[in-house]
Amino acid sequence: MRILSFFAVSLLVTGCASMSMTPMDGLPNNMKLKPNPHGGSAQVVDSVRFDHIGAIIESPAKCVAKTVNNEDVKLSSTSTWVGPATGNIYNSNHASDSRGGTVLLYSDDVESVAAGREPYSFKSGIVPIQKSADFKVSIRSEAEGYSITFFDITAAQLNSGYAPNNGYTVVGAWAGARPLDLYTALKSVDQRLATCLSGA
Repeated sequence: MRILSFFAVSLLVTGCASMSMTPMDGLPNNMKLKPNPHGGSAQVVDSVRFDHIGAIIESPAKCVAKTVNNEDVKLSSTSTWVGPATGNIYNSNHASDSRGGTVLLYSDDVESVAAGREPYSFKSGIVPIQKSADFKVSIRSEAEGYSITFFDITAAQLNSGYAPNNGYTVVGAWAGARPLDLYTALKSVDQRLATCLSGA
């Protein structure tokens, strides 16, 4: 059993080490990239901007309060060790809260800025992975309508299993980092905001 476990971990590490970090094909044109602030040559998601035609009918501050969440998120991981006396394998779960906070950060006649979080998920093989996107979002009046722009974007895996849970970190633009799943989550927030702003 232990040999199989170590073999599985070795495969996982080898796979991660050989994963290409070139930006994946097919990223949306409205997703802007930037160099990884932690170093290296890889690029990460910088911002995502959605442009909308039409006037803002409902108050942006009200729509932010109705559609954007910035609640605490519980992050967890599992550690394992072998008991020196028994030789048995033991597991221990670790959990911590990542604090949310105020949603509306700023608002005037031209722009409103909010902080938020949005859950999303995908499957890695047959295993469902639950994640949380953390972002700031700007609603800004433009010449022919308004823009909804997400920036300061990070994401965290809610349960990292046996890997350390590093909390919210930048999202890579390469395929293994799954930036399109993040994009879908942000687009969902954009659509909720746009529906509210239109007065619907």
